[in-house]
Amino acid sequence: MPGRMSVPFTFKKKIAMRKIIRALLAGWGAKKLGGKTGCGCLGTIVVFIILWWLLSNLGI
Repeated sequence: MPGRMSVPFTFKKKIAMRKIIRALLAGWGAKKLGGKTGCGCLGTIVVFIILWWLLSNLGI
């Protein structure tokens, strides 16, 4: 469609890679921080969400 703007494929791929890196970092941090506090599964999930939010605000 000529009037429709499309996002280049490389830009979408870059965003997907950032999300994968963010998930890996948040998961690793949640395992390290959530596992040591003794809060169990729920604590690890909460730490993961907090780290995901912090990393997204940092632009990762």
